[in-house]
Amino acid sequence: MTLLEIKEYIAERINHEIVIKQKISHRTIPVQYEGKIKEVYDNLFIIELNNTRLKNKLVTFNYRDILTKSIELIEKG
Repeated sequence: MTLLEIKEYIAERINHEIVIKQKISHRTIPVQYEGKIKEVYDNLFIIELNNTRLKNKLVTFNYRDILTKSIELIEKG
């Protein structure tokens, strides 16, 4: 998948429920987030988290994170 294809893929899924698995390092278990794709921009996209204890209910990721496999995006349902 190219960077442009990733951007289009995410833009088509605004307000869709997703799960994101983020690999912090090769030694740790991936961190998992659940939420909705809220907004997309040229260089990043914003996820609004569901049921979180974090102070900030929004997290941002770069499209390159998907390209480099630092995060994995999984559609729910």
